[in-house]
Amino acid sequence: MGLLNELYEESENDYSKQQKIEVENKISKIQNFFKTNKISKWHIVVVGFGDHLLKDRNLKYRKLKDTFSVEEMKNFKGLNYGEYEFCYEHMALIISDIHHKYISNIKNIIVVPISSTKRKNSVLIEKKYNKFLLNDSYILLDNIKHISLERINIKETKRILNNHYKPIAPVIVDNIKNSLKKTFDIR
Repeated sequence: MGLLNELYEESENDYSKQQKIEVENKISKIQNFFKTNKISKWHIVVVGFGDHLLKDRNLKYRKLKDTFSVEEMKNFKGLNYGEYEFCYEHMALIISDIHHKYISNIKNIIVVPISSTKRKNSVLIEKKYNKFLLNDSYILLDNIKHISLERINIKETKRILNNHYKPIAPVIVDNIKNSLKKTFDIR
């Protein structure tokens, strides 16, 4: 379960136990949200992919002497060190199979980030067919991520669902499958 789980395993103080309980509660809430809204493969969720370690949300460089508490890292959803790592909050497409019968056991899912920036291996989803988008966007198949459920922002995901959102259209799903086959050289 990411950073918080590692911290819990390394120490046995009450603060760590409290953090673990908070994370487990959040994951339980997301599992229930998925079950209630029948969210599964090919649905879109909003994910906190972590903040950039070197730059803040305004893309200004941080001071090299800056330090961060565990509480701050928790709020950032982690800090990504690499200059070109995918960061901040974005919509993402779930590509894991989620069987609702077993959803209480799911702690992690596989997602593909959605961005307004086109990349080499990306699939276009147009705003005119997807009213919840702010602009034409791209499913970034070169950035597949395995994430913990605690990274999902329920509030923003609900906003998408309330905008008469349906799972991704079959045409786009076929484009994703074909692009993934090319990307991974699957015959």
